[in-house]
Order: sequence, then C-alpha cells, then structure tokens
Amino acid sequence: MELASSPVYLDASALPKLYVSEARSDELEAALLGRRDLIVSALAPSELASAIARRAREGEMTSIGATRLYRRALHDLERGEFWRTEPTERVHRVGWHCVRPMRCTSRSPLIREPAS
Repeated sequence: MELASSPVYLDASALPKLYVSEARSDELEAALLGRRDLIVSALAPSELASAIARRAREGEMTSIGATRLYRRALHDLERGEFWRTEPTERVHRVGWHCVRPMRCTSRSPLIREPAS
C-alpha cells in the first residue's frame, strides 16, 4: 500500500484497522509505521466506539476485550498520536478538494498540530 507523502486522513473505515485485525490491517499498519502526520476527525472516539461495539455484538470479541481495545485507542487519541480536525463545512470542502486531485498538503489551515 502506498500513501501520499503529505498528511494522511484516517476515516472511520481506516482507523479501526489499526486496532482490530481485519482485511488489509497489516498492510495499512506497515504503510503508516513511523508517520507523525496522521489526521482523524474530532468524531474519531465515537466512530471507534461504534466500530468496536459492532465487533463485540457480532461475537468477534468479548465486551471486556472491546472495552480494553477502546481504552487503548482512546489513550492513543488523547496523547496526540493523531492530529485532530473539527468536521466543519470548511473542512469538508478542503477534504473534497484534497481527494479529487490528491493534493492535500501539511500547510492546509484545517490541520492542528498534535499535542506535545
């Protein structure tokens, strides 16, 4: 898997792959290894909770395992492993512009620096 050299936005389908083994999880993890320019929505904790809870409901993991996994993911989000962006109209417009020509840059004003 090859990713852009600019920041990488992890949407609700990609972010859970870093915490739950599923198709292409290993490939995504290898492509992201060592990167410090990963962007997630401020809604990521809710999106992750939903994805993990679904797996627990479907019997892919126990509720205890789901709780531990969610806590680990939340810890990563809180300690600044990912840059966060608010899902504003402007962010959606810039995001749409980025995916069409694949030209998003780190100078984009919608990106916040990760917590130190």
